[in-house]
Amino acid sequence: VIGAAWPFYSSNFFYNAIAQDKSTLDAGGNKSPAFLQGIDPAERIGLHTPLISTAKPRGIPGKAGDKSSTGASALKPSNLPASVYIKVPFSPQAPFFDWSDPYNEACEEVSVVMAMAWARNENLTPLSADAGILGAIAYENFYFGYNGDTALRETAKIFTHYYGYKKIKEVYDINPDDIKFELASGNIVIVPASGILLANPYYASPPSYHMLVINGYDDISREFITNDPGTRRGESYRYAYDVLWNAIHDWTGDEATLLEGGKGMIVVEPQELN
Repeated sequence: VIGAAWPFYSSNFFYNAIAQDKSTLDAGGNKSPAFLQGIDPAERIGLHTPLISTAKPRGIPGKAGDKSSTGASALKPSNLPASVYIKVPFSPQAPFFDWSDPYNEACEEVSVVMAMAWARNENLTPLSADAGILGAIAYENFYFGYNGDTALRETAKIFTHYYGYKKIKEVYDINPDDIKFELASGNIVIVPASGILLANPYYASPPSYHMLVINGYDDISREFITNDPGTRRGESYRYAYDVLWNAIHDWTGDEATLLEGGKGMIVVEPQELN
């Protein structure tokens, strides 16, 4: 299992690290940041090394045809309700509306932050959202060597390795009913997408690659309900079924081939109550 030997550090470790030394965001990766000093180099598995060999520095491509052990073929929804809405705490990827780096690339991180707040039944404030985003970015730089565009595989590791949250699954080769089935089952979904195809009128500039939370659907209006972090007006934002479906494409490693990316999702289950 990739990353099985990785040491586990708390989310506070990574947030405090980036707060103390934002030079960790240097894309060149030539400087050993302060928060790595004193850590055995043997423990820095994956630092500045892609988990899958690729010539592209900005993220690891997902593979069309991949399926999780509980993949889309096992999902055969029937008798689904006509509509589902799950309230999920919302934050734009720029919690304080500063859309400069690193927030202009933080859609993946804040999608995870929103999902974790929902899963743990926690409130989400601009301050806590910001802490979650910056901590996740520090984690990505620590283990991946970058934090820009990330595919579903990498984004899933923010859940499992950064938050230590295992109640998720990656599912590939999905269809729209697979998304609706998970929502009707009480779960929420994170999908990768082409921001250009989403064409949200509130985007200041449409991102070529984007990620967002799906937390409901409405068969009457034929719309998916989302928390889209690409705009401050993204809470419960509705996309027509065909618009969102056509936009879903996993990161391929290159903007030029994004529309060749497979259709997949991260399914997030709520935390069990004690």
